[in-house]
Amino acid sequence: MYVHFKGTRSCFTQFLKILYKLIASGAEYVVQKDPEATKNHQGMNRAVNNAQVRMYAKQGNPMCPVASFKKYMAKRNPECNAFFQRSRDSFRDEDETWYQNKPLGKNTLGQMMSRLSRMANLSQIYTNHCIRATAITTLSGAGFETRHIMTVSGHRNEASVRCYVSDTTAVQKRRMSEALSDLTTLRTKYHYLIQLPLSI
Repeated sequence: MYVHFKGTRSCFTQFLKILYKLIASGAEYVVQKDPEATKNHQGMNRAVNNAQVRMYAKQGNPMCPVASFKKYMAKRNPECNAFFQRSRDSFRDEDETWYQNKPLGKNTLGQMMSRLSRMANLSQIYTNHCIRATAITTLSGAGFETRHIMTVSGHRNEASVRCYVSDTTAVQKRRMSEALSDLTTLRTKYHYLIQLPLSI
């Protein structure tokens, strides 16, 4: 969700271009550099095309994405150049590697979310694209401008991003309702005040 891999070939070759950094302020993050051109990146201006998608650490959080990334990188099979590798049939936490010298195949990657949905017995079957859609709708719901979301999603125009956010979030619906309710309350109070007799 943080770093979008576009295209199967990128999944196999771009791991060398993904690295984690510790900036001067002490905030650690993962960044994907120099992404390959895709249908969403072709024709984009250079500034947007070279935008870095950063995944920052959440210190003290057991779900810290950077900590998870670093552990995955440490447990990968060093003899395999693929970013996504096939896991071993069995392994222990202390084992040096958890993965085989084999990349995950195109079909396995393409059906990843569908397979996990069935394994978890979810109420509906999700696709890999759902992750991308969720990222965009989450950022939109958090109030980020479409032009800023485009630097993460790689879309060339705002219309392509807006198709993901055709509806408002529950929080936005409540805020709109409260705004209308406040307006009604204000008008009612004003109408009541002008009906009061003037005191002598």
